[in-house]
Amino acid sequence: MDRCSNGDLRARPARRPERMRTIYLFCRYNKAVKMRPDMYKLVALDLDGTLLTTDKKITARTRWAIHQLVEQGVIIVLASGRTLTGIQGVINALSLDSNNVYVISCNGAQIWSASTQHFISNQLLQAGDVHCIRQWGCRIGMVCYAQHTSGLVVEVDQDIPIRASRYSHLSIHLTADERLLNTPVPKVMFIDDVETIDYLSERLPAEIKNKYQCVRSEPNYYEMMVKGVNKGNACRILATHLDILPADILAIGNERNDCEMLRFAGRGIAMGNADDVVKRCADDITTSNDDDGVANAIERFCLH
Repeated sequence: MDRCSNGDLRARPARRPERMRTIYLFCRYNKAVKMRPDMYKLVALDLDGTLLTTDKKITARTRWAIHQLVEQGVIIVLASGRTLTGIQGVINALSLDSNNVYVISCNGAQIWSASTQHFISNQLLQAGDVHCIRQWGCRIGMVCYAQHTSGLVVEVDQDIPIRASRYSHLSIHLTADERLLNTPVPKVMFIDDVETIDYLSERLPAEIKNKYQCVRSEPNYYEMMVKGVNKGNACRILATHLDILPADILAIGNERNDCEMLRFAGRGIAMGNADDVVKRCADDITTSNDDDGVANAIERFCLH
């Protein structure tokens, strides 16, 4: 018994048995996974700095949130500057049904269906383009790396030091093989310290800027693709292919190569760890990649 403020005795409220409380909480938790009536049909996710934590992991909460979307038939698009090979491991880590998964790789140069194992779009720089960009890089004392499926390819006989390994985890292959050097590729890259990439981006000549799609995808990366290639246009191509409206798309990213995608989507969400340029492109901002930013966004905008 408890005593009231006036001195009267009253019965203490019955305490809910622990098992009953557990079931009650479980039911409340399950209510949260019902889809909103205005549910998005496609969710596009950047990888590094967005879906992946700083140590390149996917948290259990983020994996759970994505699986809730897939169970309701929402299409998941992994959109990255990485190659398709570099994205495959993330698909495996998520254990996703291939029927609901598409990949936008190399900043939008390639769109791939996990179910058919075929490209929907594949826009490549030709050998002449790679040679042109490589020659310009040589003139300013920088190495141009061509992105192949197996990694970055660079001429073995050049005098410029190969510095990319200091700033990138990507595999680098030195070669004198003309077949490799003259193969069409989805993108080329310059990789160096932040100050050198600043220097490059500030001195980009009009002949390069106007002919190719140029983007700083990370502080140490400057990349070039076919003109018009970006994640936003890739989402547009895929949405048309799937007969999905931009309003039915939610996109999440953190780097400047995500800006077009965030603008194109019906709702673009910047990560808390994104810089101010990216945040200004977004409709909303979530928490950082190390604080379940993707899960928080999905739960807020897609799940009750």
